[in-house]
Amino acid sequence: ACISAGLRSGLAAMEVRTQAVPNLDEAKFGTPTNERFQIECARNLGLSSGPVKASGQSNDAGLQKSVKRFDGNYMLVKRDPIAYANIEWARRIAPAFGARSKVWVLLAEGRVDTAACSKLPKNFVVRPLDSKNIDIGARDAVIVVAPGVTTSWQKGYDLAEGAGAPVVFLNSQLSERYALGGPLDAVEEVYYLKPISKGFVFRAYPRGWECFLDKPDGCQEKLATFANDERPTL
Repeated sequence: ACISAGLRSGLAAMEVRTQAVPNLDEAKFGTPTNERFQIECARNLGLSSGPVKASGQSNDAGLQKSVKRFDGNYMLVKRDPIAYANIEWARRIAPAFGARSKVWVLLAEGRVDTAACSKLPKNFVVRPLDSKNIDIGARDAVIVVAPGVTTSWQKGYDLAEGAGAPVVFLNSQLSERYALGGPLDAVEEVYYLKPISKGFVFRAYPRGWECFLDKPDGCQEKLATFANDERPTL
């Protein structure tokens, strides 16, 4: 909804930032919440139905053990949960662009094997951002995944602007400046969720920025609301 609102307002370059996986700080170690999300990603991408329980195994004391078996495709997600989670987020936000000839999903960092992702939209084209095989058209849209350094932002912006295509910068977890949002002034933050000490900052375009405090009872208290031309400082 936020991307659609931005497009209706004439925005051509937007940022969407959320937690790629629910427990981002524990992504390398695994948590039950992250595992449930990994299974959801694997299913939604058409990679796998997730782990299955194997029966009939006993430990040294003769007691039955609950063992999970993982197929090869699910292990792709388990080994690199953030990368595949970002592909899933790209799949989720793509409909906001409406009917497009192609949606170019450009990976600012690393590589993701999507060959077995049978449920990706047919107009998805997944490439590294530095690929020479990128030919964006005016009827296309661009999603730059996990941009970090300013040069990645600029390259993605230039590719989209040169073609006259809208671009969304998705889930940047690294910034070269100590401020909310990415480094390019031409990019509008249309959906932004960033945890901070004892709370989080949030924006859902066209509304302004909001700051929330996490309370001991698990609820949140809104501390401040900002006008559209203002933003909180860290």
